[in-house]
Amino acid sequence: MSKRDSDGRPILTRFNWSWWDSEIQPWLSSKGLWRYAKGAVTKPKPKDASAVTDAEYRTLEEYEQRLEKAAGELWLAMEEPLRPQPAFNIQEAGTRFAALCDFFDVNLGDDAEATTALTDLLSRVDEAMTRVQSLRPSTGYDIDKMDLELKAMVTMRALAASPNPQHANMYTSLLLDKALTYETVKDMIAREFASHRMTADSTPSQPTAPGTRPSAPLAGPM
Repeated sequence: MSKRDSDGRPILTRFNWSWWDSEIQPWLSSKGLWRYAKGAVTKPKPKDASAVTDAEYRTLEEYEQRLEKAAGELWLAMEEPLRPQPAFNIQEAGTRFAALCDFFDVNLGDDAEATTALTDLLSRVDEAMTRVQSLRPSTGYDIDKMDLELKAMVTMRALAASPNPQHANMYTSLLLDKALTYETVKDMIAREFASHRMTADSTPSQPTAPGTRPSAPLAGPM
């Protein structure tokens, strides 16, 4: 029994494994994600984890993004009861932030002129919100904790987008922390600032020859 969603994605049900198994590979292959989905792509590793180059960071970032897309495609290609909780629905700050990003990315799409576009939009909004809600812990999670998570994730995104290689190193290090909190992010930034300040303070100034004065900055044109 075949089943597809509005995007043409094959959907796995309790009764159509053989059909789905033959359809999901070409679907993922068309998006360049099949090898990521089956685990055939090895995660790139920097030569020196403490000094990640800009090229190494971008390679790692591309790998992580494609791996996330492959996981998301597989998750979306299953009926709700079949979606594996441990692999694709982990209740942690990163997945909640990703779900919120997806929620705010909902749009009318390329087929905005179709008569069904508006009703499809409402359906996608409902589905995206359900996803956000499903990732919240049932107990011990309140608006204050959500605020701290958002601050941590937004700071992480800013570090990831920075052209400064040192910021990329900080981002990569933070990615390794599965219990990431806003305090963790603040502590790392504070340590980086202190280290930079100590380096600047220890840099010797150029000596001035006896009997001379430091040259004044050149005056600009009048």
